Amino acid sequence: MAIKVMEPSEYKKRCKNFRDKARVSFNYLVEEFNYELKHENDRSQSGSIIVDTLIYTNEKRNRIIKISNSFHPKDYGFKLTVLDTSQIHNNVISEKLLFNTLLINQDKNQNYLEQTAEKLKESYIKVIVGKTFFDDAFEFSTVKKKNEKSIPLKHILIWVIIYLIFLLFQFIFKKQYGS
Repeated sequence: MAIKVMEPSEYKKRCKNFRDKARVSFNYLVEEFNYELKHENDRSQSGSIIVDTLIYTNEKRNRIIKISNSFHPKDYGFKLTVLDTSQIHNNVISEKLLFNTLLINQDKNQNYLEQTAEKLKESYIKVIVGKTFFDDAFEFSTVKKKNEKSIPLKHILIWVIIYLIFLLFQFIFKKQYGS
């Protein structure tokens, strides 16, 4: 399969379409959920955009939503990731890739952006507002419930030790009295 090289005019059109459509499609993050928008891009030495990124940040909700599109030579295409800034471990922020579209699967007008924006709002509203996030393959709450009690690790360890002692006595008893 031959790789189709994008003409400069098509490339510029896709970059502009991405920025314009993404801003319009995801504007509800700013208007309804008080996210702040920042635009970044990585450029090649010739000045061509390699990666175009819209970063929506809401510190009160502990969320960053990154919407980016990668072009040649990083032909990864579109991706939308959500970061939970309350879940920082060893200077690594919890991040979840929710949507992606390879560059070769994108239409020139990038109509997938509107659909993705709708699906994000419909399916992940609790993530947008900061009530839930993801841990591997499942969702968990980042908001502590009132009077929620958890079992401290030392209590779990005590029960494990007691169980091991019980097993040891059972083994010794069987050995001495042969059953």
